[in-house]
Amino acid sequence: MATIGFIGLGIMSAHMARNLIKGGHSLVVNSKYPVPDDICAQTQVAADSTVVAQASEIVITMVPGYV
Repeated sequence: MATIGFIGLGIMSAHMARNLIKGGHSLVVNSKYPVPDDICAQTQVAADSTVVAQASEIVITMVPGYV
């Protein structure tokens, strides 16, 4: 299975992260807001996005866009 990085864990991406964990993937996460407890317990929480990128094979970003 892949090591997947998640930058930004909002409502939608938190559900996506949970599904990837259920699928057997390892996750490295970083978020501006607190990472949900259930995800913290099953992932590596990184100090910043650079650490996420360095530790992951695939990086998914889920950040807000402002107009």
